[in-house]
Amino acid sequence: MKQCPYCGVQLNDDSLFCTECGKPLPQINVCPHCGAPMNDGDSFCQSCGKMPNEVITQTPYQSVSYPERGSSGSWGKVLFIVLSIILLAGLSVGGYFFYSDYSKKKAQEEARLKAERAEQERVQNMEKQDAADWEFATSENTEEAYLDYLLKHEDGKHVAEAQKELNKIDSQKLSDSEAYDVSNTIEGFFNSLSAGNEEDMLKCISPVMDNFLGKAGATKVDAISFMRRLHADDVYSVNISLDSNDIHVSKTLQEGASPVYQAEFSYDQRLEREDTSLETFASIKGSATLNENFKITSMSLKKMSSY
Repeated sequence: MKQCPYCGVQLNDDSLFCTECGKPLPQINVCPHCGAPMNDGDSFCQSCGKMPNEVITQTPYQSVSYPERGSSGSWGKVLFIVLSIILLAGLSVGGYFFYSDYSKKKAQEEARLKAERAEQERVQNMEKQDAADWEFATSENTEEAYLDYLLKHEDGKHVAEAQKELNKIDSQKLSDSEAYDVSNTIEGFFNSLSAGNEEDMLKCISPVMDNFLGKAGATKVDAISFMRRLHADDVYSVNISLDSNDIHVSKTLQEGASPVYQAEFSYDQRLEREDTSLETFASIKGSATLNENFKITSMSLKKMSSY
């Protein structure tokens, strides 16, 4: 606080006029060298003794230097900032491409793994279906079943086996020529039997037969005895009616063995004889087995009716 020299009122230190009398307050000067207060009329500072208008010298620690505009320091800062921006931009771009390349490779790897899993699943399903279709083909054991398997599985696990079974079935198929040869032997046998021609009948049979009319290991002698019994002394003629179209022939073939033919037939037998009280007619059903040379190896006959 300070006091008005005119009316004595207490005033603030920064007051320029008295708030009571309104007169301007005298100003106290300050020494520019040491900061001590001075009166207006003082030529020297009462504290440091220096003149107010004396040149002020700055001590070394008071000097402050500022870089001139356009100096190397400013350009260094600018260059540092620019390089920092370029570095950050480079890192950002590099990071972007690195992440992009990583994402691309990751997606490619995931796609590859997915494709591998799909392929494994497809192969497993094909193997399961292959096994199921082969089981069905073998259970049916028909040409159609094996052909269907090969059609569905060109590179299947059982292709060789299926082809082998087809060859086996094909070899068991009866050709027209085979059917003719079998029928011709059966007809020749009964024609010679009807005519009593032993020589021609023996041409139709095997030297040793597995079974002939119930006798195992029968020979040509047994066949001739059968013919002679039929042509008894009281019999004038023997007439055997055998329809060649009614001879049913089949073929079997065991692995590594020759084909075997089976003939099923029936015929009517009429006898002209002296004693008419004896049998003169018989309806007979028979079967015969023939070897690969179309020779009879077994024969069985069964009367269905007679009088």
